[in-house]
Amino acid sequence: MLKTTGPSEYSIAAVSKLTGVSCHALRVWERRYGFPVPFRTASGHRRYAAEEVAILRELVVRDREGSGRSIGELISEYQAGTLKLPLLVLADPSAVREDGPHSRL
Repeated sequence: MLKTTGPSEYSIAAVSKLTGVSCHALRVWERRYGFPVPFRTASGHRRYAAEEVAILRELVVRDREGSGRSIGELISEYQAGTLKLPLLVLADPSAVREDGPHSRL
């Protein structure tokens, strides 16, 4: 399972835009399945690491491709270490970074 060591740089709105998952669903998954687990700022805002966003994107792709497993099952398999994931790299993280050139996405 992912251990975030890098900076938590994405807001929940940015993650929603990158993954196609609503902010509400991300909050529900955090509560229901324990994933994703964002860093919380002093003011309580959720911040997500790039690695976590990439894993979410892969899980969502598998869910939408009709893998026969629910998102909850996919998350459980990932957490158990039984889900094989390819090397995950965000194509262009600056496209949604809030300090990047396209921060208003």
